[in-house]
Amino acid sequence: MASVGTHLLAATLVGFAIGHQLLDPWFGTYPVFTAVFSLIGIAAGFLNLYREVQILDRAEAERHLQENTERTHTEKDSDSNDIA
Repeated sequence: MASVGTHLLAATLVGFAIGHQLLDPWFGTYPVFTAVFSLIGIAAGFLNLYREVQILDRAEAERHLQENTERTHTEKDSDSNDIA
């Protein structure tokens, strides 16, 4: 989860660099491409953040489901031991 901040920053910086260092000087349109690609970089960073949170949520749900399944099996085993 610590890498999420790094990914957000990196995506923003890559977008800024593409606009500022590559496209604006080439087309002579400073600051148009700098602004556009900075915003695209920010959007890409937040998309990465969203995807990472979805992965973590799925892992948490699977872990929770597994704990509940183990707990249920343990309760069933103890109930069958009480009956016998």
